Amino acid sequence: MTTYLHRRGGDGRPRVAVLAPRWSARGEGGWALRQVAGSLALSADVHVLTPQGASARGTFDGPFTVQELASAPPAAVTARRAVLLDALSTGHANESASPDDVDALLDEGQEQWEAAAAHLRAVHPDLVVVGDATQTGALRLARSVCPGVPVVLVPLAASGDRLEHRALRPVFDAAAVALVFTDAEADAVRAVAPGLAVRHVGLPLAANDSVRREPNTFTADLRYVLAVTDVPWEAAAWPNTAVALLRPGVEGTAVAIAASDRFVLCHEGEERQTSAVERGSDMLRLIAWAAAVVDVRPGRLYGRRTLDALLYGTPVVAPADSRAREHVARGGLWFDGPGDLRWCVEALGDERTRRRLGDQGRRYAEERYCGLEAFSSRVADAVTPALAVAG
Repeated sequence: MTTYLHRRGGDGRPRVAVLAPRWSARGEGGWALRQVAGSLALSADVHVLTPQGASARGTFDGPFTVQELASAPPAAVTARRAVLLDALSTGHANESASPDDVDALLDEGQEQWEAAAAHLRAVHPDLVVVGDATQTGALRLARSVCPGVPVVLVPLAASGDRLEHRALRPVFDAAAVALVFTDAEADAVRAVAPGLAVRHVGLPLAANDSVRREPNTFTADLRYVLAVTDVPWEAAAWPNTAVALLRPGVEGTAVAIAASDRFVLCHEGEERQTSAVERGSDMLRLIAWAAAVVDVRPGRLYGRRTLDALLYGTPVVAPADSRAREHVARGGLWFDGPGDLRWCVEALGDERTRRRLGDQGRRYAEERYCGLEAFSSRVADAVTPALAVAG
């Protein structure tokens, strides 16, 4: 049964303001934030405020009222901030820079949110959702325009992100609850905000049964392992280079490699190439019919492609240091080096092992990541206490 939100005064649908640096379904973070907003829209009026846009304008996007502010900083400013955040994450930040200097750089461009003040005031929200823990300007906006209104944080903390910098601390301190999409993300948030309520809400994914009707014509009736790299065929970067060990194939199994610029089928010492797989439905068809999927570069937030494969009962091999690790622990194998990758694929050549891991993975994915109603209930259950306390 789906849980529904109620306005603090009990006088109708609550009003929710979603502060999103970008409003798009592209990328794992953008898609996940839209799903959270969509679940809230089942019982609330959801207003999205975003600095994007060429000109300030209000639009409607399905159940959402969207206000584009056209206040995003120049691309160079956004790029500098992204580089700094990446440097902090990898430990490559300039050690000679003072904490105040780093704070100032992290705050660069965050004035983009000032243009939202009048719009947020007009929404008069019962709840504010901040999408992305690095959006310190969004938090300042919520505090100044609607103090006392509960803040729900969707941190979008990807693998490798460093969240402990002091400039980001106020975002976590102000949040009543954080919504995350993997156990690893939950652990990362709890490490920097041990007192914050963190709720793993999963995602509303589903298997598309139509792709099971017939296989991809290029692979025909071959038994194959699908390796997805998301980089050009000739890219010399780990872990893409490890896929070279699979190109001779394994006994009785072809290897299909989906690179960003072509699709290559390796079978019995020969390679056939065709154009890149561009349509999502074509990729799902390849995944559903594969004996196994090697997800060489899983998404850094939750590994959407790995989860899609598990929903079809297809076991997955993924890098040990990826966000997909926790998924393949339930329905696949993980590798640390080229030798590991080859061994994992060969191990899945055993039909009993493959079926067992595929069945386990499907049950896991269906329990944690399948179904709109279950997802919406998790989101509402996580958010409702904040509304109740505020009321």
